[in-house]
Amino acid sequence: MPRRPPLPPSDLPDWPIGDPAAPLASGTVRVWLWSLAASDSADERLLSADEIDRANRFHFGEDRTHFVAARCGLRRLLAGATGRAADQVAFRYHGLGKPSVADGGVWFNLSHSAGVALAALSVDGELGADVEAVRPTNWAGGIAERYFSPAEVDELKAEPAELQDRAFFRFWTNKEAVVKLLGSGLGFPLPTFTTPLNAEAGAAVALPENPLELPECWVRSLPSGPVLQSAIATPAAADRVELYRLPAGG
Repeated sequence: MPRRPPLPPSDLPDWPIGDPAAPLASGTVRVWLWSLAASDSADERLLSADEIDRANRFHFGEDRTHFVAARCGLRRLLAGATGRAADQVAFRYHGLGKPSVADGGVWFNLSHSAGVALAALSVDGELGADVEAVRPTNWAGGIAERYFSPAEVDELKAEPAELQDRAFFRFWTNKEAVVKLLGSGLGFPLPTFTTPLNAEAGAAVALPENPLELPECWVRSLPSGPVLQSAIATPAAADRVELYRLPAGG
């Protein structure tokens, strides 16, 4: 799929500015969104040596800057949730490299696309999140048939032509959120489960055999404005989903 140029901060949805230090209650998923273009969001002093090493592997400077800004924003959020300094948050990696806070207490998932980052936090356990910039796709060239279930492909084809790119990314973010919840990556057999096109209120999704041994999970699309599409996945329905913008400078 073609990349979309970084979005200006004005294209982000009008979510309220949140407080990263506000207590996070059980049953709540708190979702944060921020622009990676802000110059004060990329302070490499907050990162660990392995994060700096990963940043230095990027070929393009813009990709490196966005990675650093995404990790810095995540660290500021986790600092607020754990009471630690941002540069003292330690990670461990499991499965196919899915990160978690080293000593537990809060779970998260991070995604970024087109200069925008999204992170979901919970104190209840694993979760997945994905954000994508909506852009023209050549889904008819085989992408949908390769990654979507037959029911999803049929529903995508039934959409009016002018809505099909949006529909594609609804399914794509749903499925990405699910495999990120499972920690299994895109090697997971994506056509073996079906997600709903319209999941703004949340919906149960039956799952095939998976690393977390979940018979089903819960998927919810998020109101992300006209140029973004995002979704979260949790093992069960959350009592509450909160949507916030990360304040400038964390």
